[in-house]
Amino acid sequence: MITICLVAYSKKYTETTAFQSLLALSTEVRQQINLVVFDNGKMDHQESAKECQFNRFTYFFNDKNERGTRIAYQYALDNTFDQWLLLLDDDTRLSESYLKKVFAEVQSINQDFVAYMPIIQSDKAVQISPTQSDYIQSINFPLEAGDYSENITGISSGLVLNTDFMKSIDGFNTMFSLDYLDHWLFYKITSERKKVRVIKSVIVHQLSVMDLKTVSNKRYQSIFDSEYQFYQTYRPNLLNELRRVYIKRIVKGLFFGQKQFHWWILLKILLKNRESI
Repeated sequence: MITICLVAYSKKYTETTAFQSLLALSTEVRQQINLVVFDNGKMDHQESAKECQFNRFTYFFNDKNERGTRIAYQYALDNTFDQWLLLLDDDTRLSESYLKKVFAEVQSINQDFVAYMPIIQSDKAVQISPTQSDYIQSINFPLEAGDYSENITGISSGLVLNTDFMKSIDGFNTMFSLDYLDHWLFYKITSERKKVRVIKSVIVHQLSVMDLKTVSNKRYQSIFDSEYQFYQTYRPNLLNELRRVYIKRIVKGLFFGQKQFHWWILLKILLKNRESI
């Protein structure tokens, strides 16, 4: 058995890409899943909760101030008895072939492997995960299927984590409620000298931040505040490179009118952290 934590946001969870992909699974596969739906939306859809032939189904409506993925993942971790937890955003399309490979992999007794993940592509067939972590613009450095103990990062959706390992590191970092929680996860796995296996299976995820021109100012602020905090705290060797990227974007926005970079937000972040420069 594995627990899947599906985090829902703006849609009724039954209408999400992720839930629909779970419903399309064979009965055999669904009966090996304990599904937790953590609803960060504005309406409680408890009345829509159906078991749908999963081994177990739990619906939780979040009425707390924290609305990101961290609180959802922590809830699932705290309430599962399974050894493995699969993280799932509502706009990820899981495949049966990937899940069957996961079930086969987690039977292994190799304790060095604490995470399994697929190759993830955007809806435009661009690989967005996994990528090398030793570069700021990591999306330009995709990784292939295989085993990794360093220089790897990716998005959390589709990631399968060993729950004993997660509990041993006190769960999901409260520093990152949403953005950069996934990068922290990979940092933590490799810093603890554990391994990630990238499974040769491609699934599709619609990444909302692929086009920053469509991102609201509030969301943009959240993304880059978290990014700066992550590199400042956990990857200080790359912090100067990150600052150079920000400065280039500020110059392009200020002098060439490229508003999609939200240059004034990046400038505020650098000024706020100027004491550490």
